[in-house]
Amino acid sequence: MIVGEIINHPIGLRSFNYWLQGGNIDELLTMHRGIEQWARNRGCHRAIGNGRKGWTRVMHGRWEKGPTTRIKWLDGVAPHEAR
Repeated sequence: MIVGEIINHPIGLRSFNYWLQGGNIDELLTMHRGIEQWARNRGCHRAIGNGRKGWTRVMHGRWEKGPTTRIKWLDGVAPHEAR
């Protein structure tokens, strides 16, 4: 299963975000070309996605390492640390 979204950035850039991918890696990889063509047909300039470093190696095309994602828990405690 792949769940994605189109993000319209304020600077005019349009991205397809691979929000969630789960299941057999070989089956997922066969879906990417069709999804990316679908995104191009809707005016997307790029595809993006967060996840483990290994995804950059296995996905088709010239994926580049992007920015690091950071998380700050606004109540001061991460849910897995709360007791």
